[in-house]
Amino acid sequence: MPRTSIPNSRLRYPNMEPPKNGAMVDLPCGMRWIRLPVPGGLSHINVWLIPDHGGWTLVDTGMGIDPVNAAWEGLLEQLGDDPIRRIIVTHHHPDHFGQAAWLAERCNVEVWMTDAEFDSALGPRHIDPLERASQRRRNLEKNGMSIGDDIAPFLTGKGYKRIISGIPEKIRPIRDGELVTIGDRQWRIIVTAGHANGHAALYCEAIGRLISGDHVLPTISPNISLWSEDSAADPLDDYLSSFARFRELPPETLVLPSHGRVFHGLHERLDELEAEHRAALETALAACESPQTAADLIPVLFPRKLDSLNTLLAFGETMAHLRYLLRTRAVAQISDTATTRYLRTT
Repeated sequence: MPRTSIPNSRLRYPNMEPPKNGAMVDLPCGMRWIRLPVPGGLSHINVWLIPDHGGWTLVDTGMGIDPVNAAWEGLLEQLGDDPIRRIIVTHHHPDHFGQAAWLAERCNVEVWMTDAEFDSALGPRHIDPLERASQRRRNLEKNGMSIGDDIAPFLTGKGYKRIISGIPEKIRPIRDGELVTIGDRQWRIIVTAGHANGHAALYCEAIGRLISGDHVLPTISPNISLWSEDSAADPLDDYLSSFARFRELPPETLVLPSHGRVFHGLHERLDELEAEHRAALETALAACESPQTAADLIPVLFPRKLDSLNTLLAFGETMAHLRYLLRTRAVAQISDTATTRYLRTT
């Protein structure tokens, strides 16, 4: 569930106009910035072309929906004799991975992504969609959620398959710390967890560019959700701990995010994101002076009207914050046969 940024942000935006949806603009150092449509509040995703010896390496692909397909038809025509030679996917979410299979087949290229994200794209192959929906329903209801007809369709996982173009046949794994040569430059892969289990960002020291995917965004925070029933899972701690990796990069790094405008101020943005999550933790902790379910805390942490999908995302993010508080022993879990509640201990 994306949160908006804190006021008075210290980020600095270069004087360049973003492309319109379905179009591309040139960036310094030979790169190109493409925007593709996304339904709903996000409205767009940024994807990136990196020059690669008479062609391009593409980072992320857009969602597997008709307007994006139509946009790519026009974009490929514009690229002409400079083809896409490789596709790198930052993570499996459909706005990043959705057109990967279609483009890979069309351009006869490999898709490079982390093993963790490829596994997430495949989904739990051994679980029937109806059983998966039943498991998710039990988890939601255990945590105080009422499952109406508006939420039930999201529980099977079938919706994901409808907005991706398939599973690419040629997959090349990428790993944390790997140096990928693209054209005449090397890009270092930075793999982190939190928003996704194996999210890959790309950093080029030679030109001071970070393709940050969804991990660092300028005006919203990525959704950090807990869906696993593994008691050791702690995606919010994973996310906050990952910031140390990015604080090692130079402060003047130009960040190329998946949503919003390119910006300077990476370290400042990390500080803002951490402050937002620390404030949410304090808000949740204060509410737990009396026993609270995760569902009770959704309107506390997200005090605005939410549609069905965003209600589910808000539930996942609320669970992530509660898991963090539970593992730091700031709250205790109180369970009966029907419901789990959380109570402050500090």
